[in-house]
Amino acid sequence: MNKEDTFFDRLNQNYNNLSKKQLVTADYIKDNYKTAALMSIIPLSKEIGVSEATIVRFANVLGYKGFIEMMKDIKKYIKKELTTVDRFEKYKQEKDKMCLMYNVLSNNINILNRLSIDISNEKISVIVNKLKTAKKIVVIGFESTAPFAEYFEYHMARTGKDVQAITEKTGNLFNILNSINTEEFCISISISRHSSKQISIMKYLYEKGIGIYSITDSCKSPTEKYSTYNTYLPTINSIMKVSSLHIAILTLLQMIISEYMMINDTAVSSAFKNLEYYDEFFSMFFDEQ
Repeated sequence: MNKEDTFFDRLNQNYNNLSKKQLVTADYIKDNYKTAALMSIIPLSKEIGVSEATIVRFANVLGYKGFIEMMKDIKKYIKKELTTVDRFEKYKQEKDKMCLMYNVLSNNINILNRLSIDISNEKISVIVNKLKTAKKIVVIGFESTAPFAEYFEYHMARTGKDVQAITEKTGNLFNILNSINTEEFCISISISRHSSKQISIMKYLYEKGIGIYSITDSCKSPTEKYSTYNTYLPTINSIMKVSSLHIAILTLLQMIISEYMMINDTAVSSAFKNLEYYDEFFSMFFDEQ
C-alpha cells in the first residue's frame, strides 16, 4: 500500500474485503471522521456498537499496524483539510444571520479542498494516458450527470479527439454500443440515485472488454463491479450534497481535460488551428467591432 494513501484511499481499496462489523465501523468513521479522530478506542467502540477488537482488525485490514496509527493518519488528513474552510466557517459564525450565499460557497470550498487531497496526480495521469491512446472515447451520464457528459464531449472534441456522449437523449444506441471495440475507452459519471439504464450500458461495455473509468460518489456504488478504474468523489452531509458533488465532477473533468491538453500540446494546437479556420469560415461568432 502506498505511504501517500490517505485513510479514505485505503478504505476505498479495501472496502470489499471488510466483514459486516468492519463495514459498520468503516461507515461510521467515514461519515464522522472529525469526531472519531478525537476519541480513544473504548468510547469509539461504544459509539459504533462494535468491540475494540473489531476496530483494531479494521485498522489492520486497511494496512495500519493498529488503532493509534490509523487515528494519526485521519488527524493528518484533517489537518490538511483545515484551511480555507475553517476561516470561512469562523466568518460565518461571526454574522448574526447566515446568508445562503456564504453557505453555498463554504460547501463548495470544502468539497474542493477534499478533492485536492483525495485525487492523486498519478490517477489523473493514468486516465489521461488511456484517453490519449484510445481510438475513441465514450462518456456516459444520465439524469443530473448528463450535462457533464456533454461538457466533456464538447471540450475533448475541440482538442481533435473522437468523443461520443451517451445520455437519455442519445438515439440509435444499439449502433453506437455495437460498434465500440476494445481500442476505445469509456468514462461513466454516476451518482446516487443511479440510473439502471446507465448501469446496464456499463455492464454491456465491460463484458465486451472495454476499459471503463467510473466517477461516482461511493465505493458502494453499483458502478463498482463494471469499472476498471474508479474515483470516489468527496461528499458532505448536507441538503446541498448533490450540488456539491456536481462541483467535484466539473472540477475533476477540468483537471482531466487540462492534463490531456498539456501532454498532447502539438496535436491540440493543430486541432485548435483547424477550429479557428472553421469558426471563421462559417462566421460562427458575432463581430462586435
